[in-house]
Amino acid sequence: MFRFDNYLALSPGFIAYVQDIWRHHIVGTPMYSTTRKLKALKPIFRQQRKMKGDLWANVKLAREFLEIAQRLLQEDRHNPLLLHLEKCCRLVFLKAVKIEQVMLQQRAKIQWMKGGDQCSRVFFRKVVIRRANKRIFQISNEAGTLLRSQMISVMNLLHTIKGYWVVFGPIGLWIYDT
Repeated sequence: MFRFDNYLALSPGFIAYVQDIWRHHIVGTPMYSTTRKLKALKPIFRQQRKMKGDLWANVKLAREFLEIAQRLLQEDRHNPLLLHLEKCCRLVFLKAVKIEQVMLQQRAKIQWMKGGDQCSRVFFRKVVIRRANKRIFQISNEAGTLLRSQMISVMNLLHTIKGYWVVFGPIGLWIYDT
């Protein structure tokens, strides 16, 4: 299975690495060629992940540096060096937060796909319940004879059976005029 962290695509050399691997000609079927190229990309991505380090620790460290720079800037607001330091720390912090956000969004999407969409589950469960409620299990006519079937639909009843007017379904009694 080929897994790929989306935040690696934000790296400046990402496209160059992928293009370099993809230019190689591998003899074999297209599927074999593609899998070999993906396997060749794995060590590069692993190395880039190690270079990024722990994303949560990076955000925490960048936040601490930004707070220190802002405290120093409060003491001397007109120092251009401190203004530049605060700006750089803010940019580093925003980049670290962006990388962490991309990673968390990808993980959330994976968890959502594993668990399934709860809204879809509820919707399709309601559809099944409505279909079950529209089933007819027993029909009797004026003479009192019963016609029993597990799933006679209302449309089939109205189009094919004449003279039956009392319908006993799973949720009650319906009376139809013929």
